[in-house]
Amino acid sequence: MIKKNSSKKKLFVLCIIVLITLFISTYHNIENNKRKDITYSAQQYLTTGMFNQYKLYNVDFYHLLFSDTKEAILEVQGMEYKVPHKTVKYKLFMNKNSSGIWSVNKLVPISNMDSLNENETN
Repeated sequence: MIKKNSSKKKLFVLCIIVLITLFISTYHNIENNKRKDITYSAQQYLTTGMFNQYKLYNVDFYHLLFSDTKEAILEVQGMEYKVPHKTVKYKLFMNKNSSGIWSVNKLVPISNMDSLNENETN
């Protein structure tokens, strides 16, 4: 009787491990498929991450400046995550790997749009 309970526990643990592995691999595949879209990759890079110093609250627009099969330059404007939520503009240099997944190679802050707006009114 004790052996039956022991084998049931082992089977239950094995099933849980298999389910977790399937969930993680499915999530990874879905995320990789989404990252084949350049705007999704840029938005994920700019709106997530705990230590991202260029983190945005949201992305207002994207403007593709240059693109070939492996590299792209993307201009992005959005609202900063930090208070007082200024509107900022960044230039993203992105690369596509052999799997077709876009990643950010370099980020260059272009300007703070609020300071530009103040200079125009003066």
